[in-house]
Amino acid sequence: MARKTIACASCRRQKIKCIHEGLPPCRSCSKKGRIEPGQCVLTSPILSQPSRCPPPSTSQRTNLPSVSGDSHAAVGTGTTPVRQRANAQRHASDSNDVLFQRDGTELIRACLVFKRKFPELRFLHLPTISKSLRNLQSLKSLESPALQTFFLSIMAVHAVLGKDKARLSTADQFATAVRDRVTVLTPPSLVTVQTLLVLSMYEWGVGNRQQAWLSSGMAIRMMQSLQSMTACTEHQPEDLNVHNRTLWSCFIMDRLIFSGMPQPYALSCNSLRTSWPSSEEDFVFGLPPVSSRHATAGRSLLDDMPGNMANSYNVLVRGFDIWARILQWVISGGRFLPDMSLPANCPWNPTSPWALLYQELQAWRSLLEERMLFPKVSVESHAALEQAEPFAYVNLVYYISLIFLNREYLPFLPTTCDRPSGPIDPPLLPPDAPVGWWDARATELFASAGSITTIMEDLDNAGASLHTPFPSFCVFSAVTMNMYRSAFPWMSPDKLQDGRSLVEKNLVWLDTFRKIWPVGERWWLTSQRTKQLYDHASADLERYQGRARTDFDALEASMHDCRRRRPSVDEYRDLNPDASLIRDSTSTRLEEQGLCETNCNGDMPEMTWQSDMGWSQLWPLWDQEDSGYLVYSGLSPNTECL
Repeated sequence: MARKTIACASCRRQKIKCIHEGLPPCRSCSKKGRIEPGQCVLTSPILSQPSRCPPPSTSQRTNLPSVSGDSHAAVGTGTTPVRQRANAQRHASDSNDVLFQRDGTELIRACLVFKRKFPELRFLHLPTISKSLRNLQSLKSLESPALQTFFLSIMAVHAVLGKDKARLSTADQFATAVRDRVTVLTPPSLVTVQTLLVLSMYEWGVGNRQQAWLSSGMAIRMMQSLQSMTACTEHQPEDLNVHNRTLWSCFIMDRLIFSGMPQPYALSCNSLRTSWPSSEEDFVFGLPPVSSRHATAGRSLLDDMPGNMANSYNVLVRGFDIWARILQWVISGGRFLPDMSLPANCPWNPTSPWALLYQELQAWRSLLEERMLFPKVSVESHAALEQAEPFAYVNLVYYISLIFLNREYLPFLPTTCDRPSGPIDPPLLPPDAPVGWWDARATELFASAGSITTIMEDLDNAGASLHTPFPSFCVFSAVTMNMYRSAFPWMSPDKLQDGRSLVEKNLVWLDTFRKIWPVGERWWLTSQRTKQLYDHASADLERYQGRARTDFDALEASMHDCRRRRPSVDEYRDLNPDASLIRDSTSTRLEEQGLCETNCNGDMPEMTWQSDMGWSQLWPLWDQEDSGYLVYSGLSPNTECL
């Protein structure tokens, strides 16, 4: 009978009882000195399943190829299903053999890049990884299948960021190998949770929204099961820190990638019985967290927050939680929620939902040391210390939060305004806003968009470019506000940097990003379409006067059809019966792709726009797959970009 206990590979081979407390190393491996990570991995056995296929019927047996010259010829040409399956398996095996030839040096280099470029997933303990991989001849030499799969996921992301012409194809091979090796039946382990988090980030970047959400969800559920199984188990300090940071990485990904509908997050801050992340130095040296504080009800999110660069991950976790609640309020309806126009809920009222979120964001910001504040401190200063990326992330979270809060009340098309004001389409607000309140909101909004642009430009100049999904979404959101300010300059009360130059920088940056990560293609295209709409609206104010969000229901319904498909050309034309949306020469391609064609220079072809075009592009959201909503941000569950 097959053994069903959890054991390590060494004990299984020796057919001895594997004695452990639920975590490696087991007693046998400890005695033999096999205590390094990856040397003792506890897994459940793979139980063989009896074949359920019935024996072939008489008619089926008569159709089987006979041992004749014809049958050998058929097999030789590879036309039989058996030979085709064998060929496919052989090709897959050959491909996997190539993937597994990566040596320790290459894997360490990939881990270093991942740690720098993805500050939201800060669970890699590089000293342990370097020690384990230093003399590794190939990935295949690793005894642990779970560790093999983890490094395959790291290599998938690393390949995308590389300079190889076939990088996307190579990355897809790595990702495919990971998908084949991780299923819902994979035994829970911390390494597998980390693998799923990395895979989720990869899926998001290549535009697989549904797979990104599912991978993130699997990681979260697996982490929750691990917590329940190991709650009473003693941990080494370095293991405890890795476990802690992996949990907080799940917490962040829960807020970055979700279904887009107003729903509770899988992980709430008050329910996590764990310490805040330790400092970078303590994490590297394997010291236990200094703060034993657990996130519990009755404690403020910002209690005891150390606002310095050494604790940047601690700061980032709390910042993402605030950003997520701002996002939750916005996609739940924002100012369109019931009773939001009542005096008690006006944004300038200190107890309104908008004001409470704004106050918490500013309280988080106020706890940061001056060295963490942009533009008081430059990106170049932190780049000299190799910490430009986490510094940028902390500030990007702040500025993207300000953009979403302040643009919620920005007039849709300010054709009847001569200065910053509140919404001019229902639901309207009482006219008793404090003097200068709308000027302050506009100044803050456009300054935030400008700051995001400058941060990303400074990162490029400092050799610390962040061509990854979250920073790129920040640029995507910033460019729409820079376009708005450029088209309607009277909505900006201060003499800020010229909007056109900011727009140009944003578009150049997004153009670079879309050539790295496929998800950037739609963001760049949406930015181009938004620019055209603003240009047309600003050039013909009278024609667009009085247009409100409700005038764009047709486009919104078409782009978010419940059948989860892209709108056809006819449906686009139905929205604008007296206008030609696109040239006839591009009609077929639009119908096939649901997109407007770009010319060889990367510019959008000139189109005739009516005011009915583009509401979903004005306040663009994350992005969405045809198979379901996977929104990162926006105004409502039904407002998506493409």
